Amino acid sequence: MNAVGLDTSIILRGDIDEDLGVFIRGSGEASISSEQTKTANSFVSGLRGRVYEIEFTTDTSYTISDQVTGTLLAERTYAGETQISYQGMLMRFTDTAVEGDIFTIDGNNTAPGQAFDAQGNNSNLMRILDLESAGIVSGQSLTEAYLDLVGDVGNEATQAEISYEALEVLEAQATEARDRVSGVSLDREAADLIRFQQAYQASAQIIQIATKIFDDMLRIQ
Repeated sequence: MNAVGLDTSIILRGDIDEDLGVFIRGSGEASISSEQTKTANSFVSGLRGRVYEIEFTTDTSYTISDQVTGTLLAERTYAGETQISYQGMLMRFTDTAVEGDIFTIDGNNTAPGQAFDAQGNNSNLMRILDLESAGIVSGQSLTEAYLDLVGDVGNEATQAEISYEALEVLEAQATEARDRVSGVSLDREAADLIRFQQAYQASAQIIQIATKIFDDMLRIQ
């Protein structure tokens, strides 16, 4: 291909999950060169956007695959060790893995509702804090709606208390007006009884005097 003017270089951009091997076959002369450009992001730091799965297909073998791209990254033998190293990552197990075990390595940044929800961040707390200023109650925030509710309840309670006191005064006035028409006042009845008694005594005195005068007139010769 080089003889006809084609570029025979291979350019790989991004992370390489396994070691890269170059094999040359055939006869003749050829030259191979490689160049590596390092970036600030390491392979491990790139895990944030990827999901890996370790599946033990048998008791003596396992596979490592990229769940985001569906790529099989490695097939290895297993001798019962309790830790696995892969491209700078070290996975430790409490017990020896067996056939059928599946372990998922997630960067803890997948969106809620996907196969692996992120854990341990404060996104839910930030959503709750946002509720303080969100107009979710008739365009008002929870704090504003609560303050308005407390104010309305206080006003209603004050008006109810004032109305209660005013109705008590009206009740007392109505009772007094009724008693003036059809009720009996003990004080008034007692005063009337004393007045009638005094009038009776005065009438008795008049009768006694009239009787005495009449008797005196009869004795006059």
